[in-house]
Amino acid sequence: TSTSIFRRERKQAYSQVMSSGVAVFLTFTYLIFASTSTSIFRTFQCKTYGDDPKRYLVADKNIDCDSDLHKFWEKYAMIMIGIYPFGIPFLYGVLLYRKRKILLQGEERLENESVQGISFLWKMYEPHCWWFEVFECIRRLSL
Repeated sequence: TSTSIFRRERKQAYSQVMSSGVAVFLTFTYLIFASTSTSIFRTFQCKTYGDDPKRYLVADKNIDCDSDLHKFWEKYAMIMIGIYPFGIPFLYGVLLYRKRKILLQGEERLENESVQGISFLWKMYEPHCWWFEVFECIRRLSL
């Protein structure tokens, strides 16, 4: 019937929009990963200067690291460490691992629609190195 065809087409359109949205989101996380993670870690870089016993933020020497406001931002940064430096590589790893059988197929993986949304994570690597972008994220953080 025309109603079931309409529902099927609507479901396919919704699936395509969601797939495109996820691909855009993942690409965005890829682009901001290193700089955001670095900024989060800078929250904890404090030191003393001269005879002053107060600790100041290295990135902004006007910020007292022992202030209540900075303590709040340190707690926030701890949560963000779970989301960015650990969470994003973990997310990439899960997505890649779930598609590993397809990613190991060599040239055939290039035509498989189910892995195109994450192609930026595996396309530049040999099929047996499908996991390497996760390692690369961790390597970039250590620089």
